[in-house]
Amino acid sequence: MKIAKLITWQWGSLEAREWRFADTVLLTGESGSGKSTLLDSIQTLLTAAHHHLVQFNIGQDESTQSRRGGKEPRTLAAYALGQQADGVFLRKRSTSYVAMVFDASEGAGELVQPFSVLVGVEAHEDGAKAVLARSLFFIVRRALGLPHLLLRTADGVPPAPVPVKDVYLHLQHQ
Repeated sequence: MKIAKLITWQWGSLEAREWRFADTVLLTGESGSGKSTLLDSIQTLLTAAHHHLVQFNIGQDESTQSRRGGKEPRTLAAYALGQQADGVFLRKRSTSYVAMVFDASEGAGELVQPFSVLVGVEAHEDGAKAVLARSLFFIVRRALGLPHLLLRTADGVPPAPVPVKDVYLHLQHQ
């Protein structure tokens, strides 16, 4: 199996989009451009965001963090709110999704249909801290796209995410 695409909705400061992956991927960019955020989204999905298992941006150890102004370790809630600095968030309340679609590797003779893994996170700010309200992990037996995670809205109204508590039923009805 190979990663065919990554889907992000209100994950850190990444744009809401589908990131298609080739057989080889090279991430480049300025400091703060989102390389680690993208990698942390993949780690979240591969570990099912298991409590105390995910160590986001492991390359940035405690000594590095203290030199860079005492940055707090990254968390699911902080990613959902788009934490920019300690107590500074892009969003005060958020429903966030990150999903990955796996496809058969052509050269490996795999005959498996595409499937997706999905993590949904609801978080809010409380006293300049990111608070995790809910997180769910799903394996879906088909390839998902960003529209699967959004509610239909009237023309001219920005899309809104499906509430995490409703995403399972929402996906079943599609």
